[in-house]
Amino acid sequence: MTKTEKTPKLKQRGPMGRGISTGEKAKDFKKSMKMLIKSLRPNYVSIIFSLLFAIIGTVLALALPNVTKIVSEEIFSAISQKVSVNLQKVMTVSLWLVCMSLISAVFSYFQGFILSGVTAKVTKRLRTQISEKINVLPLKYFDSQSYGDI
Repeated sequence: MTKTEKTPKLKQRGPMGRGISTGEKAKDFKKSMKMLIKSLRPNYVSIIFSLLFAIIGTVLALALPNVTKIVSEEIFSAISQKVSVNLQKVMTVSLWLVCMSLISAVFSYFQGFILSGVTAKVTKRLRTQISEKINVLPLKYFDSQSYGDI
């Protein structure tokens, strides 16, 4: 074999010698992504709200360790100085900690709820479009194409 000849790529082998299909890439990836984004257009408002809820929930979840640190420092400083713990401060900060945790969980829940609704709507719309397209195709098309290609 000369340097100009390319060796054919071998299929990856899985257990029992079965080949693992790597799948085909889209012929025009940018066009496919544009079509996908276009199909999401009716749901932009829901997607934006979902992103906002995700950001708020994540920021609150990331702030929780800092609030916990305040409670820990208050308790450990009181123990190390051998004085009584300021229970008013500990209770106030702990209440903030619980509230922030609950708010973060609520925002995360609504973000997931909204996105699952968007996913269901987009999936239904795409399946309907595929079904409509297949129903319009002539029968001889199905004779000339393999089942997997359809």
